[in-house]
Amino acid sequence: MLFTGLLHALDPSAAAVTVTGSVFADAVEVLGLAAAAASRLFGPGPAWQFASSASGGLLLGPTRVANTS
Repeated sequence: MLFTGLLHALDPSAAAVTVTGSVFADAVEVLGLAAAAASRLFGPGPAWQFASSASGGLLLGPTRVANTS
């Protein structure tokens, strides 16, 4: 939902995104579309940098390991 809102903020005319059934795949799909929209709006830049900024570094970063002690 967060990335879909970002996509439509960057490109209000963006088409509806097809749901794949995988939450992670859907997030990556929408994030890629938002990166493309940002590139059209602000000029080219690395997609990974946009993804990192848009997700607060959480999408591309390591997951937390549960403390089992």
